[in-house]
Amino acid sequence: GSGLLDAGLAVTAARAAPAGTADLEVLQRATASSWDAGSPVELRIHLRNWGAATASGVQLSATVTGLEILSVASNVAGVVPTHSSTGLSAVVGDWAAGAELVLTVSARVTASDGVVSSSAQASGSATEATLVNNSHRLDPTAYVTEVSPAPGATDSGGGCTVAPTGQADAVLPLLALA
Repeated sequence: GSGLLDAGLAVTAARAAPAGTADLEVLQRATASSWDAGSPVELRIHLRNWGAATASGVQLSATVTGLEILSVASNVAGVVPTHSSTGLSAVVGDWAAGAELVLTVSARVTASDGVVSSSAQASGSATEATLVNNSHRLDPTAYVTEVSPAPGATDSGGGCTVAPTGQADAVLPLLALA
């Protein structure tokens, strides 16, 4: 499995799903060297069934703001995502317990202010242990208050950023697990 979804296991799926239920989880990760307009971005959308049963009729969709989707690829044969410039969808079908899907989205920043977001959600017709982890909103620039120094520059810190309100950066732990 992926480190990102293994983190999801620790956070949301540490409890065992009741027998006979599915438990879909959606998580996302964005990678970019810059959030300037025109810069390339790679977005990964992860879907996993943590439940003990097969999830049926599963569909995965996402919409982006401040980004233009250029292409979408799936790591699972037979799952062929479609996309527009601001959204994507994939008919996943029946999704076995423990099965994992990763959609890799190539995009570019369109926002002149560098503020981007992505909202992804999964749905299915099987009984689920919880629905709260079926969606995930990613705001990769929401907590960044400083940018890493340019090559050759010095940095006195450990690379962690803090939000203006003093909160720890919620994005970095997920990025570090990838």
